[in-house]
Amino acid sequence: MNGRQQDNSSGGDGEREVELVQGTITALPFPDGSFDAAVTTQVLHHLVTREPTTGAVNFSNVELAAAEVARCLKPGGCWVVSTQTPEQHVEGFW
Repeated sequence: MNGRQQDNSSGGDGEREVELVQGTITALPFPDGSFDAAVTTQVLHHLVTREPTTGAVNFSNVELAAAEVARCLKPGGCWVVSTQTPEQHVEGFW
């Protein structure tokens, strides 16, 4: 963690701390039911693949990600997802 992240994590009152954890969305490094909410932005479209021979779209990694987020959410938890379509990506939507 660099100094700026450390300064921001305290919130100025020294009571709150933020722990930065690196992981992958298909195998999150958190116990079951850890969070009330989760937010992913500009992630899921990177998980979609195409079969090289048929061009068929494969969403299996998206399904793994959804299962992992659901596992880490508390009962009744909320997952907010923001993503883009392949067309938006190609056309420079952002």
